[in-house]
Amino acid sequence: MQKFEAENSNVIYGDLQCKDSKIEFMGKNNILFLSEKANLRNAQITFVGSNALVFIGKSCFRGRIMIFTNCVCYIGNALGQSASDMFLNITSESYCIILFIMFYIF
Repeated sequence: MQKFEAENSNVIYGDLQCKDSKIEFMGKNNILFLSEKANLRNAQITFVGSNALVFIGKSCFRGRIMIFTNCVCYIGNALGQSASDMFLNITSESYCIILFIMFYIF
């Protein structure tokens, strides 16, 4: 597992597999953790505040996450690719947990 350190003690753990994606740190002491098979496509993750954690499991994430101070965003394993973009706005001192996503196409 790779570790990328940005300014202000912000850290990215994992192998970055990104396509047309952007990760932005505006605060300090934030962590982005990407599991072994995490994949970002057309994604934007913005750490607006400080002391936040975003964890993405074995998923293909498309969309936008804005995370503020003292927050946790946990996206577990998903089957297939997101049918549409997800937009998550996680306000200060809160959390968002998405354990499992499965999409059926008929």
